Amino acid sequence: MAGTQSPKDGLSPELRKKLKDVESKVEGRTQIRRVKRLQELQDKLEESHKIEKLKNIEKKVFLPQVVMIIVLFPLLLHLNGGSLAPFYLPFFYPLLMLFTWILILFIESFAFRIAEIKHHPSKGVKCLMARKSMKKGFTMVIIALIFLAILYTPYLGQEISERSSHESEIELEGGRAKEVELGSRGRFGFRVISNMTVEFSYDLTDLEQDLKVDFSIYQKRTRDPLVSDNLTYHSRKSFFEDFPEREFQELVLWLNSSDDTTVRLFLDVEMEQNKLYWLSFISFLYMATFSQWSAVLYPIRKKYSGTGIYQ
Repeated sequence: MAGTQSPKDGLSPELRKKLKDVESKVEGRTQIRRVKRLQELQDKLEESHKIEKLKNIEKKVFLPQVVMIIVLFPLLLHLNGGSLAPFYLPFFYPLLMLFTWILILFIESFAFRIAEIKHHPSKGVKCLMARKSMKKGFTMVIIALIFLAILYTPYLGQEISERSSHESEIELEGGRAKEVELGSRGRFGFRVISNMTVEFSYDLTDLEQDLKVDFSIYQKRTRDPLVSDNLTYHSRKSFFEDFPEREFQELVLWLNSSDDTTVRLFLDVEMEQNKLYWLSFISFLYMATFSQWSAVLYPIRKKYSGTGIYQ
């Protein structure tokens, strides 16, 4: 028609209106997707900040406790009579403190790990964290079970006691004294002399009947005598039946005879079972704690298993 101008793009007004409607809908959906992605990214960043904050709190909680362990270990050694001269390091109470406090640190780390898994934005990473922690838990359960089996059974204490106890012969020359040094306890505080026996026997056909052996037991440092006596024909003396109650002492057995002869020395050394029982109890606590830890993580691992690492 004359006087009617066609649009430059060749589209009718009706078609142009429909295109605008379609474009507005597409832009609206695209905008919604962008907003959702930005929201997800923001959530991930916030969760990452929470995890970083948890790690910082964990360091602040653990560091003072590690310092306390380092300080208390030598302090307990000193309070229990530990020294380098004479060399004596009673490790039982320091080790008991160390293993107990490490168990407390493990329990605290479990709580932080649960919080990290809860706040981590990736489901796949949650599954991997739970799986890795469970693997460590199973390993610790096996190690604790082995230690419990070794420490709790009486075999270990009996074997150490039998190997530590010994008999020795002391050759004496007439008129010349001889000294034998011994410790009332083991150098690390786990073994103790339960009894000491000195035995003297000789043949009357070879030696005079009035032959005797003088002996005494004294502290090496102070030289204070604990026992003084003598041995005659077929005599046997036993001492220190109550020796497990004594503290660590460096002792000297002094012997002197009127003629050449041989004296037998019997040392009965025992492993203190009560200390082994306490260490076995700690092993049981480790086993129970890590077993429970694996049981707590199992449903978390099952919940997020099969998810991708980036999900």
